[in-house]
Amino acid sequence: MPIPREITELTGISDRDVFDAPEEKEAMAAFLAFAGDRPIVAHNAPFDTGFMAAACQRSGLAFNPVVLDTLVLSQCLLPELKRHKLDIVSKHLGL
Repeated sequence: MPIPREITELTGISDRDVFDAPEEKEAMAAFLAFAGDRPIVAHNAPFDTGFMAAACQRSGLAFNPVVLDTLVLSQCLLPELKRHKLDIVSKHLGL
């Protein structure tokens, strides 16, 4: 399936970049094998895990990971910040 022009403009990813990429099921199976029982850590995790869950559902793969959301952690641990975007949190922490 071709990548829509709007997505290429948003992400910079084109059809040429993924022409030899594995099929979705193969990619998700490989990721799940790599992750094993380890938690998935992401900033605003529901955004990323939503895509992953949908891909697993389409592929008939189980997806029930433990998820650590660094957005929620930053909101709890850094209440002095007005915004908790990843770049803001990273800068605040000197990363």
